[in-house]
Amino acid sequence: MQEAKENKTENYNVSIIADESPFPTMENKIVVAIDFDETITTNHKAWLKVMQLMHSLGMEVYVVTYRYNNNSEETELEYLKHEDCVKGIVFTGRNGKKKFCEDHGIIVNIWIDDNPITITHTMRGIDAFLNYSFVPDDMTVSMIAKPRHREQAEYEAKVMHLLPRPKH
Repeated sequence: MQEAKENKTENYNVSIIADESPFPTMENKIVVAIDFDETITTNHKAWLKVMQLMHSLGMEVYVVTYRYNNNSEETELEYLKHEDCVKGIVFTGRNGKKKFCEDHGIIVNIWIDDNPITITHTMRGIDAFLNYSFVPDDMTVSMIAKPRHREQAEYEAKVMHLLPRPKH
């Protein structure tokens, strides 16, 4: 039978009903994936503090980006390689982030991303109107999303030949 325990703390009555410890123990680490572009880049210092806090609470923090793993796209993330709070940086090369991470042994519990379609969809290409098209990682339906920045869309058009062709 559970028993109520009362504690007085600074004039507050606190009651906890529990068989043992009132707080669950975390058997597995929580794995968090944080996007870089338009997420961490909105405020590098603030996100670094958030990642440090998550790490101090026992979470594994990965930076997972839709970017390719090449020198031109990697340079901006260089400083994160030297942070103890970041377990790893994952470059998916425009592949859906969730499937890419799982294929590489990283099972993410919490995603923080300004553009959630990139978590579950692989980029298929860009049309003449600079609309991105995506293919869901586990379906055969595609979706269209407009780019946020013209420069980004033009860059995507240049590297489109590097995109893997989905097997769907």
